[in-house]
Amino acid sequence: MKIKNQQGFTLIEILVAIGLLALIMGISMQIFTANSKTLIHLEEKVLSQFVAENIMVSSYLFEEELLNATGNVKQGNKEFLWKREIISQDNKSVQIKVKVFDSENKRKLYELNSFRVLN
Repeated sequence: MKIKNQQGFTLIEILVAIGLLALIMGISMQIFTANSKTLIHLEEKVLSQFVAENIMVSSYLFEEELLNATGNVKQGNKEFLWKREIISQDNKSVQIKVKVFDSENKRKLYELNSFRVLN
């Protein structure tokens, strides 16, 4: 006896569907991985910018801060190294350079330059 009108999927159709699903999942994982790496990089840049701005503000507010200096600071549960360079243009103004580095592998993350007029 032959059965007509069988309903369902063949093995080939199921294998093709599983293959397409695996391909879509693989591409999605690559996108999510790239986004998380970008997010970590941007967070590091923003935190290093905060560090540089804080050092620059202290250089403007306090006369005794107008010295070449280096230090460590913790911002957002991450350690940063900073370096301040004071370059005297003349007796009327100075250029202030603040560089912020990653404390682990010492790569430069951010640099901020400004000028201060002396009294």
